[in-house]
Amino acid sequence: MGKMPKLLVASFISLFVIGPLAWTNGPSKGTLVLEGGAAMPVPEVAQRFAALAGGTHAHIVLIPTAAGEEQITSEAFKRLVEQLKPVFGVQDLVVVHTRDRKIADSEEFVAPLRRATGIWFSGGKAGQLVEPYLGTRAQREFEALLQRGGVIGGDSAGAAVMGTLMLHGATTDGDRHLVVPGHDRGFGFLKDVAVNAHVVQRSAEEQLTAVVADHPGLLGIGLDASAGIVVTGDEFEVTGRSVVLVTDGKTHDGVSYLELIPGDRYNMKTRVATLLPPEKRREVKARPEMSHRGPAVSKQLEGDWQATVEAPNGATLQYVLHLKNLPDHTVLAKMEIIEPKSGQKGATITYSSIKQDGQQIEFAAWGAEMTQPLFKGTLNQDGTEISGTLVARTSIPVTLKKMTKASTRAQ
Repeated sequence: MGKMPKLLVASFISLFVIGPLAWTNGPSKGTLVLEGGAAMPVPEVAQRFAALAGGTHAHIVLIPTAAGEEQITSEAFKRLVEQLKPVFGVQDLVVVHTRDRKIADSEEFVAPLRRATGIWFSGGKAGQLVEPYLGTRAQREFEALLQRGGVIGGDSAGAAVMGTLMLHGATTDGDRHLVVPGHDRGFGFLKDVAVNAHVVQRSAEEQLTAVVADHPGLLGIGLDASAGIVVTGDEFEVTGRSVVLVTDGKTHDGVSYLELIPGDRYNMKTRVATLLPPEKRREVKARPEMSHRGPAVSKQLEGDWQATVEAPNGATLQYVLHLKNLPDHTVLAKMEIIEPKSGQKGATITYSSIKQDGQQIEFAAWGAEMTQPLFKGTLNQDGTEISGTLVARTSIPVTLKKMTKASTRAQ
């Protein structure tokens, strides 16, 4: 066999040395915009998405298929379009939806996708997006949009579906798992990546850590409510009004995840973050629109509190509120819901924007506006009870009693 020309030898080496290094975790073309799941996309995320789609000339397709049945009506679609047009700053916004795979495979269904410059998947249940679209002509048109330089965005479930491994929700229910075998395949726009949403809001940081530990090589991206990322190639930039947690199997300052704020960047291939300078980080964190832990509470309020509550459906639940002042003069506040008979833990809510005015107390959920507190109460004079109202879908009267060390051990 004769000698290979030097140029061919160089090309041969490049194929095996440079080629693998060119593999990407993100899309080779186009852009992804993911948000953790605010009630409406926050301006920083919405404006980036719309600009990438073409600004006022954008042709945006909204896919609300993840929503519940009560939201899958023509009237609900009409309201959603009218709400989102000013959010995105566009006029050309149409809804495309089906739960039928045969329809998703039809030429008529995909026609609007072919002229789209941007697609937005709204929240709900991620599995309801995968079931009708994965492996159909519709999915091929999603990918074709990226290949022609378009943008695909989504919030909550619409963000979770973009990974290779699809996660289901971000609750701490004892019987609910983020990974459901047989229902764990996402669209794969982000390779070897799992995306979770509402992570701080729902105190689900460790769940993503556990998923990554069970899947070596997987990268976990936890988007909090009101936080977003803009993905180009291997790298993403954080935007929005809260934090993004990256779980890569390493320890970062004693915890299992790296906390990123708007303006930080992360390379999914090298797994290296480019952080804002310290002074700039302090400036970003101090912005009034950012989600903040409330200021430290009084010593009288700090500690663990418990209430037994009759839920509207007749069930008896225990609410356990944990308040702990931190060294940075903020407070960590979490409410756990426990089923007393079984001891099974339900959802855990992280509170922020805590206001304490003398004996009066108000908490808002992490990432929510303080104008709509989730809990309002009054601390009694001896500091042993908080009488208040838990504001959820219905207002529930609650009397929280201070737990002693003995009662804490009994838990």
